[in-house]
Amino acid sequence: MKTGLMVDFRSRDLLRDEEGAGTIPLFYAQHIKQGKVRFPIQKDHEYVVANQRGLTQDNKNYLFVKRFTEKEELRRLQCGIYLARNYPQYTKISTQNKINFIDGILGEMSECLVYGLYVLFNSTQSVIFCGQFNTYLPFSLPAPAVCFYSLSLSYFFPALWTKLRYSRAGDIFNAARRTVFSG
Repeated sequence: MKTGLMVDFRSRDLLRDEEGAGTIPLFYAQHIKQGKVRFPIQKDHEYVVANQRGLTQDNKNYLFVKRFTEKEELRRLQCGIYLARNYPQYTKISTQNKINFIDGILGEMSECLVYGLYVLFNSTQSVIFCGQFNTYLPFSLPAPAVCFYSLSLSYFFPALWTKLRYSRAGDIFNAARRTVFSG
C-alpha cells in the first residue's frame, strides 16, 4: 500500500483542467464513487503535466483507498477498483496524496486479486481494525484463510487459479465483481 504521489498544492504549475499534450490523469478521492473509479468528473485540475518521474505511475490495475477520520465517516476506508483496461489511452497516471493505492509487488495485479482486495477492505471487519491506518493494515484484518489462499493463488499462480476460480473461493470474487459493476 502506497500513498498517492502528487501533492497538488505544491505543484500548481503542473496542474491542468483539460487534457492536453504531455498530460496524464490525476486521480483524487472524489473520483472514487460506489466502489468504482470514475474519470473524468469535470473537477478542476484533473490532469497533470507528466514531466517529473516521481509523480507518475504505470497505468495498471490498482485498488484506490480513501481514508476518513472517525468523525467524518463510519466506514473509515472506502475503496475504488481501478482497472487499466478502462483507460487504455494512457500509459501513465498519477494519484493525489490524500488517497492510497495498492498495486502488485511483482507486477500487475490480476483483476481477480483487485476484486478480492476490494472485498477484504470493504468488509465490516476493516472498520474495526483501521484505527491506525498504515501499510500493515491488510495483515491485521481478520479474514478466512480461503481469502488469503485465493488472493495469493491468483497472484502467484494465475494458470492454476484459472482452473480453480469457480470453487467456493472463486464465488467470493465473482460476487464482488457483480456487486461493484451491477449498476
